[in-house]
Amino acid sequence: QTCPLEVIKCELNYAGCGAQLQRRLVSAHMKENTESHLLVMMQEVPKLIQQERDKMKQMGEKIAQLNAKLKRQRDHIRTLSKAVTPPFDIVMNDFRRYKDEGTVWYSPPFYSHPGGYKMCLKVHANGSGGGNGTHVSVF
Repeated sequence: QTCPLEVIKCELNYAGCGAQLQRRLVSAHMKENTESHLLVMMQEVPKLIQQERDKMKQMGEKIAQLNAKLKRQRDHIRTLSKAVTPPFDIVMNDFRRYKDEGTVWYSPPFYSHPGGYKMCLKVHANGSGGGNGTHVSVF
């Protein structure tokens, strides 16, 4: 519950009415000051309209930025999906060097299909495990 003797600001404080009065007197204050409140509100309306226009302009700019970002991302996805669409050839250069050194070669990453899994090949040119020295192991 609220105390009727509590001192509060006028409901139109945000618009410029500086009255502070007991809660029980608010209704009488609103009736007695209707004309001055209307004048204050008439002066405040253009400011509120301008504030809303400014907000709408900012939102429009933000939407334009987000749309531009979305377009860039869609273009990037389209480019990636074209670049990695199967079938494709993966070439391992210097096979002999990897075999002689016993090092592992990793392919550039690729996708199984547009929007699919990203993966790469891991090649043991000299084999691995039970195929060590006799087979090529590809994972």
